[in-house]
Amino acid sequence: MAMVSKIKYAKGKYELVIYDAFEGEFYSKRTYKTEEEALKFAYKNLKELERLQPSNRSGGQEYFGIQDRVFIKYPDGKLIRIIPK
Repeated sequence: MAMVSKIKYAKGKYELVIYDAFEGEFYSKRTYKTEEEALKFAYKNLKELERLQPSNRSGGQEYFGIQDRVFIKYPDGKLIRIIPK
């Protein structure tokens, strides 16, 4: 998790953060004004990951899966992983 601290932090914003499983790095995708908006796009991103990195080949979002991970970084700096519903 030490890499997360390298992400630029936008105060008062909800940030969509992706963990690239192949590269082993976190990157910021976009910031949003509300939690609802960030969650909406996080779930949309998970659907896109499923299309690009199908679970039947990547293991999906399971513990040993190698599909990229989706997180939301909250204004207080807390990083929460978003998993499919």
